[in-house]
Amino acid sequence: MQPKRWCLVRLFAALCVLAARVVARLIQRLLRHIQRVSAAIVHMAARWDGPRFAATRLDVGQWGEWWAASALKRRGYRVLFRRWSDGAGELDLVAWKRDRLIFVEVKARRGSVQHNDHRACQRLADDAVQAVDLEKQRRITRAALRFKKKHRLLGYPTRFDIVVVVATDPLRPVIQHWENAFDAVGDLDSMY
Repeated sequence: MQPKRWCLVRLFAALCVLAARVVARLIQRLLRHIQRVSAAIVHMAARWDGPRFAATRLDVGQWGEWWAASALKRRGYRVLFRRWSDGAGELDLVAWKRDRLIFVEVKARRGSVQHNDHRACQRLADDAVQAVDLEKQRRITRAALRFKKKHRLLGYPTRFDIVVVVATDPLRPVIQHWENAFDAVGDLDSMY
């Protein structure tokens, strides 16, 4: 009986060592991921120049799309594509929720407003929504139609939303979401 017991002890010890190695490897991967994320946050915060976001327009757009996608995910949306483009047009975000395809236009705004100044934030958000004029809606509709044709999704219901991200603080922006912000504009027969 003694030799069998000794074999079981050695087997248990070997399994413990193996488990410890696996856990150590997972912790290393997690730490590397945390370092990458924290470096990105530090990079974003370093570019923050007081009340204004010191970045190019493209940086602010990508920053806004990242925050908009995060907010949509928290609300139960599944973000399928970011910055989808076919060369003729671009869609900021393509999302999915409850058997519905949602095309999201993201408007990121930077301004010298305080986070708790709701009136100023609302003014910036309203200006951003008004920037999605009829021509912009037409371009988004055409790009959405091309997306649906390319991915064979013509039979699915579609919605057009607008998400406005106001950069009051790089780590805590004000995000407003307008569901069904506009209807499809243009050739509707082939859209639905």
